[in-house]
Amino acid sequence: MEQPNLLKNTILISKQDFKEIYSGRETYSINYNDNSTDINLEIIRKMLVAEEYYDQLLTIFQNDDPSFRIAAYLRDNQEPFYIAEFHSKNQFAEGLKLLYDEETEDFYDGNVNKRCSYFIKKAFESIIKGKENIKYKCVVDNQEYEINTTDMNQIMEMNQDTFEDFCKSDKYKTIEDIPKEVFFYIFTEYLKSFKEKEIILPIEAENKLKKLESYELVDFQALNQFNSTTDTIYKKVKLDNELKSSILDGLPEQASELEKAVYIYIKMCKAFTYDEEYYAINQQGKLAEKHRTIDYIKSLNKDNKKLVCYEFNAIYANLLSELGINFKSFYATTDKEEYGRLHAYLKYRIGKYIIHADSTTSILSADLMNAKVNNELNGLWCSNRNKETKNEFEEVVEKMYNLINKQENEKRPEKEQSFEELIQEYGQKTTNFKEIPVKDRVDILVTAVDEKKLEKSDAFGYAKYLTELLDDGNDFGISIIGYDPNNSNQNPTTTAIIWMNDSEAEPFFFETGEETSLEYGRCTYFIYNPNTEMVKIPYQDLKEKFNNGEYYYLGETDNLSMDIPFIHIMPPSERRNK
Repeated sequence: MEQPNLLKNTILISKQDFKEIYSGRETYSINYNDNSTDINLEIIRKMLVAEEYYDQLLTIFQNDDPSFRIAAYLRDNQEPFYIAEFHSKNQFAEGLKLLYDEETEDFYDGNVNKRCSYFIKKAFESIIKGKENIKYKCVVDNQEYEINTTDMNQIMEMNQDTFEDFCKSDKYKTIEDIPKEVFFYIFTEYLKSFKEKEIILPIEAENKLKKLESYELVDFQALNQFNSTTDTIYKKVKLDNELKSSILDGLPEQASELEKAVYIYIKMCKAFTYDEEYYAINQQGKLAEKHRTIDYIKSLNKDNKKLVCYEFNAIYANLLSELGINFKSFYATTDKEEYGRLHAYLKYRIGKYIIHADSTTSILSADLMNAKVNNELNGLWCSNRNKETKNEFEEVVEKMYNLINKQENEKRPEKEQSFEELIQEYGQKTTNFKEIPVKDRVDILVTAVDEKKLEKSDAFGYAKYLTELLDDGNDFGISIIGYDPNNSNQNPTTTAIIWMNDSEAEPFFFETGEETSLEYGRCTYFIYNPNTEMVKIPYQDLKEKFNNGEYYYLGETDNLSMDIPFIHIMPPSERRNK
């Protein structure tokens, strides 16, 4: 029986195929330029697998008509049922892309993926047809560039391996008289411009875009970032001349801009210390007000080097500005400049490097302490994704760190080995390690901290670091607490409690937080203030000081129970043997 004529550009599927793969199946909504059509992906797959449908699709994609339909005759002598209508080949390509992404390389001997890739490419070509030899304009670091679209389309069609070799090759410092990094930044923006218009890129181009956006092939991540400084607060910084000179003293004139920025950061970390009084009041109250204003920086000098994150951030920004480096301050509560509230840190760019600088990532284990005891810095890092760029930055940090340490050692009458260096040296010379008694390890910790003669916050941070180094079990620990002898919040400070498991200590019982459950413990407690005292304190006296408010938590309770202050719960093995 003769069927009615179908509309032009319609792919007709059989009644049987329609029933098998259409009815009741999940559909995808494919949108393009405010047009939408719903279709089952199995229909699209059938277009690529069944040769009769594939041939029809091939014919449609080879003509200039943008739209087409998929239909089926459900009953004889009636109009066809239109399964889906595509207003452009690019809209259909979106469905192909969904299918391509879910298939494996060997699905149907690769035919589905190969055919998907072909039609996606043909759909893209229909979009850009007649738009060759157009100048694509892009502003990079305040300079406008133009690249011929035909040249970029040729790169888009490159074999992936050839493309990657082209990107990585040191032979090409410039491409079309444009710096290599700038060229690939513009090429990436060109590819992204199609996606912004909802145009599906050919699979090969999509793969190139993913590689470029990972910055593995060419590192252009820093381009168009930090081209100017919008901060204003740093301009109000007035730093004591003698203090400033001590930071800049030894800075090599021939050092690169990056080396100078890193050098200054490390010297600042060595020069300043975190204000333990500010820490002791949990960064709140009247005593915190002096840090709310930039004017506090005027009071910093060789005898007063205590500051908090805002001051460090503003001083560092000020010194970077003198080097001509652009930067931006980031504040915890807002995108605007909000000095003196919560946390502040800095980001800046030098060449291809994007650098994150935060000397107080935490109060007791941040770079203000790390730099003084030559620990690895954790607040200065390169945020580029490119591994080679990161490694280059770390080499600069190590170089400047070593230079500063060398300068410091030359000023000392004799070179002193640090505690960490002694441990490392011992570990290299012997494998015959013996267990050091807990009390001796605590004595080692106290001696090592006192010998450094650090300011209070740095000393407590160093003590916490050494605790982790000396105790790999649950034998002893240190916690920093607030101490206000008058309970007035007028002259609080910080102090430390050192606890250690001690089989000779008098046993005691304490509630565990459950209704009737009690735990048994043997611990010895000490009040510890570096360079001044380490005094044993009975558990009941310690508990009383917490109960009357003389001692209070600063948020870091470590191994201590919150239910009853400073109860260290012994390891299960010791409890079983009590």
